Amino acid sequence: MTINNKKELIIKVDKKYYRPLEIDFLRGDPRKAFKKLKYKLKNNLQNLVADMLDSDIELAQKKFNEQIR
Repeated sequence: MTINNKKELIIKVDKKYYRPLEIDFLRGDPRKAFKKLKYKLKNNLQNLVADMLDSDIELAQKKFNEQIR
């Protein structure tokens, strides 16, 4: 905020609350969700990859068709 061309500090955040910008490794453990929420997977990895590829191919085909018009 600027008052009479002077900058005034409004909020100061302690750096210990900042998250690191680069996280080398993230890994979740779904066992708690499976147990407490009785969660069950709908897809396995192979089906997930197939769905992602199908979606990418469909998007690429739409873009290609738009370009040749």
